[in-house]
Amino acid sequence: MVDLIDRQQRSSRDFIPVFLTDSTDFEPFRSRGYVFEYLPPSPRRRLRGTDSWPAYAAERLALLRRKWNIAQIVTFGPHEFAPAADGSPGVPLRAPAADAPPRRARIVFHPDYSEWNPYQKLLYGSVAEAFDATPGDISLASAFQAVPGGEPVIFHLHWEDAVYRDATDEGEAALGCRRFVTALKHFVRRGGAFVWTVHNLQPHEPRFAAIHARLCRTLAGLAHRIHVHSRAARAEVCRHCDAAPAKIRVVAHGNYYGLYEATGSRAQARRALGVAVRGRVLLFFGKIRTYKGVDELVRAFAALDGSHSRLIVAGLHHVRPALDGLSETARERISIIDRVIPDADVPILFRAADFAVLPYRRVLTSGSLLLALTLGTPVIVPDFPALREVVTDGEDAYLFDPADAEGLAGALRRASSIDGIALKAMRRRALATARRFDWQPLGRELCRLFEEAGAAAAPCRPGEPYVSASTRA
Repeated sequence: MVDLIDRQQRSSRDFIPVFLTDSTDFEPFRSRGYVFEYLPPSPRRRLRGTDSWPAYAAERLALLRRKWNIAQIVTFGPHEFAPAADGSPGVPLRAPAADAPPRRARIVFHPDYSEWNPYQKLLYGSVAEAFDATPGDISLASAFQAVPGGEPVIFHLHWEDAVYRDATDEGEAALGCRRFVTALKHFVRRGGAFVWTVHNLQPHEPRFAAIHARLCRTLAGLAHRIHVHSRAARAEVCRHCDAAPAKIRVVAHGNYYGLYEATGSRAQARRALGVAVRGRVLLFFGKIRTYKGVDELVRAFAALDGSHSRLIVAGLHHVRPALDGLSETARERISIIDRVIPDADVPILFRAADFAVLPYRRVLTSGSLLLALTLGTPVIVPDFPALREVVTDGEDAYLFDPADAEGLAGALRRASSIDGIALKAMRRRALATARRFDWQPLGRELCRLFEEAGAAAAPCRPGEPYVSASTRA
């Protein structure tokens, strides 16, 4: 087990392990230079006048958490663990009895983008009553799977280009894909369940398009369940990945209620951003990538009549917006914020804006769309089928034909000419739309999806079938 963790740490280099062990064989830790702490096993009987074992273990573990600033505890071995104060696995209690309650399946998800994108926190929070979720790659999922008597394991892949993200050329990308697929096949053959969430069929930066397309077809064949966010995405996955329709489940992207608190007035938000209180304010929010069409937005806005309108482009730049050739007057009406936006600033940006503009060249899923609606901001988006399943033209959005060279400009003109009463109505409808995508009912659908994946996987060990949440209930 130490070998597995050692390989994982050297591969990812994004964590430092501290081992908590009830073994007195310390050589595996010492020989590799790892920190370890001894946590004695539960005694068979309690000495008079001493604390109970759970009380002692809780106090000891709390001390170790403070000592090493432990961010997360990953459990290996045949113990049941009581939750710690932060909800993570914590205090070892006892070996499971024959009549112990059914084990919770563990989800290992990859890649972990939760530090920058709250989507994964919201998703796994919605299924937390039924599943334990841990970030990690396929080697960590296999390590959990290898533990005798361990819980069922589901490997959940999100943005599949993470498989080859460090590749510098096509050969390295192909090799990374082959290694990943080999490990995934081994995991599946041993009874692991595999779920693939398709956010978009093309990566943000399509460097190795042919390799990525082959990888997607392979993943579609191996997956026990494929999760998409719209009916349009289901059709695209069937068409481009040769995926079996029976594998695919549509569970929408949820809203962002509870994460951002919009306080203060629109005027206060604009003053905080240095924007004139009067006039239309359009906002592009998110990382700036080629496929998001920011250059088209800048050109369309520069040609827009109206000296009182303003465009804010806020987000870390992976590509620079094309401002060359714009008039000085147009440049003065465009504010560029090139940095990661702190959570506290997000509601200020959306409160200041009249519309959020998301002029994607292609898209199957948009978290920025749900974020704008959650914060009561109507949107301007291309008339793609996946987006049309969320918003309605003239109600909470203005849709434009992405094939029409004047489509975006026309939508911007509509936004500029709308009166204040109609705009307030669109804001109310944007909030109402966001409420349709609450994570609680979506979490129930996701639980069924993970249960189906576990049931579809080959039995990992004779006599130890996958146990679903519905069986526990």
